[in-house]
Amino acid sequence: MKNEENINADSSNMQELDQMRQQMALLKHSLDRQLVVSDKLMRQSMKGKLQWIKQMVWFEIIATPLLILFFVIEAMQLELSMGPEVMLAVILAVSVTADYIINVKRAPDFMAGTLVATQEQLLSMKRLRMWSFAINLPLSLIWAAWFIIDMYMRLPVGHVIDTAHSAALTGGIVGGSIGLVAGLVAAVVILRKMQKTNDSIIDQIKDLGGD
Repeated sequence: MKNEENINADSSNMQELDQMRQQMALLKHSLDRQLVVSDKLMRQSMKGKLQWIKQMVWFEIIATPLLILFFVIEAMQLELSMGPEVMLAVILAVSVTADYIINVKRAPDFMAGTLVATQEQLLSMKRLRMWSFAINLPLSLIWAAWFIIDMYMRLPVGHVIDTAHSAALTGGIVGGSIGLVAGLVAAVVILRKMQKTNDSIIDQIKDLGGD
């Protein structure tokens, strides 16, 4: 009798252990699924934060030919030399190409790869942006000075605004100077916003233990 009771007790204990193992397995599977879903949502959130930068780059690609065309037409109307326009076209082409490579082509694939690799790519994007800005800034200032000086040199002797042409030149000098300052401020603001966007995602990765 005692042997039967011991066997029944052992059998009951084994059943309880099996049930506990099954419950633990189900719980582990459920937690794994939640972690996968959570990781996917976090990666999608990171990807979304960079989306506005990519949209801005595509806007630059579309707007650049129109901007070059505007300056060429203005140069023809004001009888300016085409040197500044050629330089502007080269600067904008190089700048937009660099922006595309840095912010679109080299942007991390948030849905694949490790968070450590993603963090390194985001840091690399920040460094490359600073290099691009450091190169484009002096070139842009040289172009702006050349363009404004070209207009100034074509003003009539004494700089008397007595014709529509000289008035247009004077307006171009004033407008160009204001546009230069506004453009520099806008460029710095956009760069800072881009860098902060990367910093926000990097901080998010560090919070997840990706550093």
